Amino acid sequence: MGRTTAGQVLAQVDGLLPNAYTREEKMWWLLQAECTLLREVLQPALREELSVPEALEDGTALAVKAPYDRLYGLYVQAQIHYADGDMVRCSNALSLWNEGVAEMQAAALREKGGAQAAKCLRFC
Repeated sequence: MGRTTAGQVLAQVDGLLPNAYTREEKMWWLLQAECTLLREVLQPALREELSVPEALEDGTALAVKAPYDRLYGLYVQAQIHYADGDMVRCSNALSLWNEGVAEMQAAALREKGGAQAAKCLRFC
């Protein structure tokens, strides 16, 4: 199975949460999620420089693989709720986003041996 594309995420969001926002607005929000995940989670966990896209198109394959690719939809939904002024739903979506990011970060660190490095720490 290939990586999730930007178009797939936006189609899923529109199916779950009908809205009046333009494709460009939702693509911008999706780009924000992609850049955040690359800069704040994947680069530090993988300890390597990753290229950050300047724009996304429908066919652009996103960096995060399943099962964490659900984070993209959560972020876009949160932005829609925020723009609608629905702070409760926005907060719920962002809570799920934060939990998923923490899970993804822990998994990435385990894969790269970050958990082993932590065992070497000694506290006095």
